[in-house]
Amino acid sequence: MLPEWIDLDWMKTARLLAEDPVEGLDPEAVTVSDTVEIAAPARVVWQVLTDLDAYADWNPFCVRARSTLEMGAPVEMALVNYAAPGTLVPNCEFICGFEPERLLSWSLPWSREWPYPARRDQVIAATGAESCRYASTDAFSGRERHPCPTLRRPLGQARVR
Repeated sequence: MLPEWIDLDWMKTARLLAEDPVEGLDPEAVTVSDTVEIAAPARVVWQVLTDLDAYADWNPFCVRARSTLEMGAPVEMALVNYAAPGTLVPNCEFICGFEPERLLSWSLPWSREWPYPARRDQVIAATGAESCRYASTDAFSGRERHPCPTLRRPLGQARVR
């Protein structure tokens, strides 16, 4: 269940799992990180979030990220491989949400090679002139969903410093 302050329009119109067993949304398969209250304006948090060269400074799961952040652009990442400690997994997802100072999202569509479509939304909400909150969601779609619980767990555990 999403906290009240997180309003993701795409979820309101997404096809559900019963309608689309390949890429349909199962609301029960959405993970939500803890909400982090931040003593900084939303614009500052947005600058940190979109500084992909420094992304690993606050997100230990993603040690490298590269993208132009334009809608549809690839986000090339190197992710910690929890199944094989000490190794990294290359990953490429695509920008599907970009609302400055509010939302940065990328998704991985279904493919035969990787039949586990997913979407990550990173949400910022101003709570005052000098404060905001941050949380991320990961929606694992389709009937296959990612089979590895050790991967699903860390995706929802972002740290903000």
